Amino acid sequence: MEYYIYIIVFELIVGMFTAIKAKEKNRNPFIWFFLGFIFSVIALLVIFVLPYNESTQD
Repeated sequence: MEYYIYIIVFELIVGMFTAIKAKEKNRNPFIWFFLGFIFSVIALLVIFVLPYNESTQD
């Protein structure tokens, strides 16, 4: 049973790092947090590869 708790904590940490990197790249951190939580390291790698978003939102 403890194994599931470790997985959830790991996914939360990966989601947090993904959201932080998304905010640095001017992308929506909430969406990227959930992508990082669901897809784990794959989403983290994708956000590192994506270029900075130069568009501004009004």
